Amino acid sequence: MIYVSFVIHLIMIAIFSLSFFTKLSAFDDFKLHIHSYKFVPQSFVTFTASMVLIIEILLVIGFAIGEVLLTNTVTIVLLAAFSVILKWKQENAECNCFGNVSWLNRLPLMRNAILLLLVITDMFIHSREFKFIQLAMAMCIFVTVGLYAYTKRYLDTKRMERLVSEIRSQTKVNEDRMIILLSHNQSNLKEIEKFIVILPNQVIIILSGPDWFVKIKSAAWKQHIVLHASGLNSLNKVGNEESKILLYQRRRSRTITEVTEFLKSKIQKESEPIYPI
Repeated sequence: MIYVSFVIHLIMIAIFSLSFFTKLSAFDDFKLHIHSYKFVPQSFVTFTASMVLIIEILLVIGFAIGEVLLTNTVTIVLLAAFSVILKWKQENAECNCFGNVSWLNRLPLMRNAILLLLVITDMFIHSREFKFIQLAMAMCIFVTVGLYAYTKRYLDTKRMERLVSEIRSQTKVNEDRMIILLSHNQSNLKEIEKFIVILPNQVIIILSGPDWFVKIKSAAWKQHIVLHASGLNSLNKVGNEESKILLYQRRRSRTITEVTEFLKSKIQKESEPIYPI
C-alpha cells in the first residue's frame, strides 16, 4: 500500500502543477472563466484567481513534503466545491479548469470524482517511507510541467504568428485586429453573434461550416472581415474545434477561450462614458 500512496502523491503533484502553470500562463482568460460563474463580484475576480493559484501551489508543496491530513482535506474540499459549481453551471462535458490542456478539461465531473477517490484512498493508506525520494521527484515533476506549459505557449505563439501572416496576405490588412474563431455547430453561437453585431471596431472572423452558411454570415456581419476556415492552411495547427479569440499585438499573443465573457466586457468598457477631469 505504501507504493500506492507514493504514486497517488506524484499524480496529484503533476495534476496541480499543470493546473497552476496553465492558469498562470493564461491568467486573463482564467479571470474571465471565474467571472462567467456569476458568483464573484467583478472587483474580487483578480483576488479570487490569485487565491486559487496560491492554493494550488500550496497543495503541490503539501503533497511533496507528505503533509497528508491537511493537504488531502483541503484537496477534498476544493474538488467537491468545484464539482458543485460545475454541476450548478451545467458544465458536464467540458470546462476550462486546465486552460488549453483540452484532454484534462473533458468530463470535469468524472475527472474530479476520480481525483476525489484517489485522495480519499490516500487518507487511509498514506505513508512517509519515501519522503526524500518523493520530494526530489516532486521537484522534477514541477520543473518538467513548467517547462512543458511554457514550451507549449511558445509554440502556440509561433503558430499564431503564421496564422496572422496568412490572414494578412489574404485580407491585405496589416493592422493588428482581433481574430475570432467560430464554428457553425457550436451551442453558444447565437449568444456570441449578439455581441459581434454591436462590436464598434472591425474584427476578423474565421468561420467553419458549409459554404452557404459562411456566405449568409458574411452578409450579416458585413462590418467585419469574414473568412472561411477551409481557406487557411495555418488554422489546422492552431485548432478551430472550439470558439476562441486570438489577440496578436506587437508580436505578443493571447488566446481567449471565454469568448462570450470577453466580448461582453469589451463592449461594456468601450460603451462607458468618459468624463472630463
